[in-house]
Amino acid sequence: MALLRACLCLLVVCLAVVQGVSATWPLVQSGDNGPNVMAVQDLLQAHGHFLTSDGIFGPITEAAVKAFQLANSLTADGIVGPLTWPVLIVTVQSGSSGAAVHAVQYLLAYKHNLLAVAGIDSLFGPITEGAVKSFQASKGLTQDGIVGPLTWEALVSGDAPPPSSLGSQCQVVLPTPTADIGPCSEEAAAALAPEAGSTAGVCTPRVTLTECQLRTIMGGACPNCKYYYPHLVKAMERFDLNCPDRIAAFLAQVRHETGGLGTLFQPSDCGAGGIHMIPSNFPSFLSGEGALADLVAQFQQYGLSAIPEASLALGTPCTGQKLCASKLVQLPENAFVTAAWWFATGARKNMAHLGCQDLRLDADAGLGTASPPTGFYQISQCIYGDITLPGCGMAQRVQYYNDALAVTNLMKQ
Repeated sequence: MALLRACLCLLVVCLAVVQGVSATWPLVQSGDNGPNVMAVQDLLQAHGHFLTSDGIFGPITEAAVKAFQLANSLTADGIVGPLTWPVLIVTVQSGSSGAAVHAVQYLLAYKHNLLAVAGIDSLFGPITEGAVKSFQASKGLTQDGIVGPLTWEALVSGDAPPPSSLGSQCQVVLPTPTADIGPCSEEAAAALAPEAGSTAGVCTPRVTLTECQLRTIMGGACPNCKYYYPHLVKAMERFDLNCPDRIAAFLAQVRHETGGLGTLFQPSDCGAGGIHMIPSNFPSFLSGEGALADLVAQFQQYGLSAIPEASLALGTPCTGQKLCASKLVQLPENAFVTAAWWFATGARKNMAHLGCQDLRLDADAGLGTASPPTGFYQISQCIYGDITLPGCGMAQRVQYYNDALAVTNLMKQ
């Protein structure tokens, strides 16, 4: 027996040496915030739970954790600890994509400073693989670029960044979309006239998208399509986007930026709305040409009209008033209005240095060319920036555009 104990102890020591880390699974629970919470939320999404990844462990996240624990015969206490983590994690590697990859990238960027924010694109490519190998090397793990149980445990263990207010004083309350994957409606919403002075070019034929068409364009399985449908239609009609080619270009970008209407928030840069507009661009729809009167009133209502522009700059923490402003843009009645406004006015006001003008006219030009960017490629540049960077996800944008055209071209008949 003594010999057996000695062997077991030796085995433990050897394992510890091989693993090279003394990581332990952390406790993540209600009231927490930060990268580990984001990872939990992303992983829950990877297991089919519908919730927003915002890095804040609130009632919705707690309920999703409990549901996951029940489904996996775990104690449903809503706490992600040593027994829940190993079941929750998803092994990812080169070629993987989706919410679990997003979790890995977010942890690498915000907890371990090994990946640029621009590299958070939910696609496990060479840049992510390199960052994973660097992390594994720093922890004495096998440098295979595969994020399995040992690497996951090391990623989420250790000290998290100091907690912040995360907009705790913000009075904006975000609704939870009612997931619905039942039969969709073929009946179009009531048509609205474009906003005065917002038309451009010749938008023809004018059509009203149906809920079923929206669901198809968003990839078929779209639990939030029914909830967001009326807001999308109103925004497109308000800004003269309700003709086939413009619908295809607009919704392809929305699908890419929101993960098929899965989230209206990007924690990595505090981006919000239908195309994840970054807060540094918010002032442009609050004043000057094309100012959105309804948004101006709401920003005043919530005491956000005098936010210093420096605090909204890219790279500043997504906390306090900046996060609150982001939440305001995430509201369904604002998320797609600001996205449509960007097509009509915002890109020209903010990205003229890239040749951005009225993106609706670029939509009329079709797919266009990648170099120099024209048509849909130019729209992508005027939303993301450099379309040659891996983080742009240009291949996916084009695929989504072609998917949308398969629906909207039928509207021309």
